[in-house]
Amino acid sequence: MQQRIVTLALWQQENRLLLAMKKRGFGQGLWNGFGGKLQPGETAAAAAEREMAEESGLANIQLQPAGQLNFFTPGGEDLHIICQLFRIAGAAGEPTETVEMRPAWFTLSIIPYDLMWPDDRYWLPQFLLGYNIEASFWFGKDNTVLRHEVTACGSSNTAILPAERLAIVVRAIPLGRVLTYGQVAALAGIASPRQVGSLLHANSQPENVACHRVVNAAGQLAQQFAFGGLSGQTQRLTAEGADVRGGRIDLTTVQWCPKVEHDAG
Repeated sequence: MQQRIVTLALWQQENRLLLAMKKRGFGQGLWNGFGGKLQPGETAAAAAEREMAEESGLANIQLQPAGQLNFFTPGGEDLHIICQLFRIAGAAGEPTETVEMRPAWFTLSIIPYDLMWPDDRYWLPQFLLGYNIEASFWFGKDNTVLRHEVTACGSSNTAILPAERLAIVVRAIPLGRVLTYGQVAALAGIASPRQVGSLLHANSQPENVACHRVVNAAGQLAQQFAFGGLSGQTQRLTAEGADVRGGRIDLTTVQWCPKVEHDAG
């Protein structure tokens, strides 16, 4: 199997993340972090710093290793892309548009997952919560994720409030799919499914944080859904292609199941 090493660096400042729209070449039209291939004799850290400077105009870039992403391409895993992940701790200057990338800051509740690589939904929320990431993804020919394994390593950022944690996780739920209260609690590090329900009810930005995509463990919708009651949640899910019958949704067909393990070691 052939291997290729690349880098990816992401800059998170409290409740916002710096991404860039790829203007040409591989990944054109998608929002991503900054990075690329290593040059001969170059370390991953040196390559990440160089790519970040070239693509954003930033200087004095401070990097922290944040894990590794493994990508296996279609065709029996005949290409293994090893992506060394870095967290940017600081930099000088302001991000500027280059011939290759157009940078922009996004608050964590409006991360543009629909215009990003499909694997990002699975691991990026855990990165934003402060974890380092060890993950592997196997892709189909149409770039769909066929299989994935994600481990969130270390500890999360305790400064992130429960409502912000919920927004980070719920924002990643794909169109037409749902998570249960229990799944959201586990992924976001929230004390209980009941607390998830309370936070969803107080959600102040339903247009960005799709609280209608969260149901109970039996697939039952919320009678007291904050934005129009049961009929409001039903209408939102139905508009996204879900089959809601009798206030319930069939989890076997629409439940999203990101497989994330947490390793505090």
